[in-house]
Amino acid sequence: MNICIAGAGAIGCTLAARLANAGQTVNVLARGETLEAIQNNGITLTDIDGKYNVKVNASSSAQEARSTRPYFYLHKSTSNPHYVGAH
Repeated sequence: MNICIAGAGAIGCTLAARLANAGQTVNVLARGETLEAIQNNGITLTDIDGKYNVKVNASSSAQEARSTRPYFYLHKSTSNPHYVGAH
C-alpha cells in the first residue's frame, strides 16, 4: 500500500515509522528543517519494542502525493493553506 502522511510532527512521524516498519510504502509531507532531516536520516522511533530507524519518501510538494491513498492529514490547522487542494 502507498500511504501519505501530511504533517511530520510527533503523531505523523510515529505513524509513518510504524507503517514503514511494517513494510508499507510511506510518503511524508514536511517542510523546512524537518523535511531535510527526514530526507537525510529517515525517522527514528523509540518505543516499548525498542529503537528503530526507517526510510520514508519525504517531500514538501502536496501535488506529488495527489494519487496516494490512504491520506492522513496530521498537520496543524495553520498549515491548511499549504495542503488545501492537495487532495
